[in-house]
Amino acid sequence: GRLLVGFPRSRAVFLVRHYDQVIASQLAASPGSFPGPMLAEIDRTSPSLWSWAPELRAELYAAFYVDTVERYRALAASALGASIRCLRYETLVRDPVAAVTAVATFFGLEVGDALDAVRAELRCDAKARVRGVQTEFVAPAQRAATRFRSPIRDALERAWSEPLPGELAA
Repeated sequence: GRLLVGFPRSRAVFLVRHYDQVIASQLAASPGSFPGPMLAEIDRTSPSLWSWAPELRAELYAAFYVDTVERYRALAASALGASIRCLRYETLVRDPVAAVTAVATFFGLEVGDALDAVRAELRCDAKARVRGVQTEFVAPAQRAATRFRSPIRDALERAWSEPLPGELAA
């Protein structure tokens, strides 16, 4: 939101992915990954916490997901709402042509050759970090939400399933 305020003619697209994939990805990443500063502070000040409550890391990621979606909803409801749109990652994968066309139209850009680059990127959802070599990514066949107690699971499901304002290629 601060960038949109500082640059009033700018626009932004919020890319949102299903919480299962987001939480699984964050749990597989190193502790310094996003939202790293919060977790690094917990690691530094209370290293025993994770051994006592290992599920807490997943619950923190779940809360961060819900809060991020809520911040997007609040921004979309504000005076800056006309400057932002939302795109679900699953929509992008399902129909990249329609999704990229909708994003380009929102930004006032020509689609051009960007579609070939997007298709190639979607085929390689995760990238090896060594020498820039891309590797195919197979999502784990697990549902993160099944591990959570009802209030957390319900909040995640609401954050994901309720329509998002300004959603592109819905």
